Amino acid sequence: MSLVQFLRMLYARRMIVLATLLSCVITATLTAFILPPRYEAQSRLMLDVLKPDPVTGQVMSNNFMRAYTVTQIEMIKGSAVAGRVVDQLGWAEDPAMLARYAKENTDPGADARLWLARQVSDNIKADVMEGSNILEITYDGPSPEAAKQMTDLIKAAYKDEALEAKRKSASEDAEWFRYPRDGYG
Repeated sequence: MSLVQFLRMLYARRMIVLATLLSCVITATLTAFILPPRYEAQSRLMLDVLKPDPVTGQVMSNNFMRAYTVTQIEMIKGSAVAGRVVDQLGWAEDPAMLARYAKENTDPGADARLWLARQVSDNIKADVMEGSNILEITYDGPSPEAAKQMTDLIKAAYKDEALEAKRKSASEDAEWFRYPRDGYG
């Protein structure tokens, strides 16, 4: 098939091509007007995976590092971090948010704080940037300011949650070392 034959076929089917193009443009225009605008904001933080363990001096292996980063991503998307964000915003006591919860909640087991935390979690994306130990948190919001505020709150809540988990783990380790076990000591 030559180029001339191809162009003749397009010309012969010009009404089908025009109708298809026009329907695509109309659909895209309607979609742009109907859907509410969404804005993305990103925040980055460094994961401490390259430093050796302060007690053993060991560095994380690649397999453990992958598991660690997946755990951190799930922690960011989890209800503990999102719950902290809900608490910081005061949404669990906000009458407008409680009315929205009463109207839209379909899970009978979810209280208002958990339901609001799920709403926050649904808009969070997190991923490690390729070839680095930098974690990028992305939030979709109704305005650029709201999206940026949420990414900052999520980042702060994640840091608080991670710090609390490290403190708890260190406290448990210290407790284990403090008291001799099984007659050794």
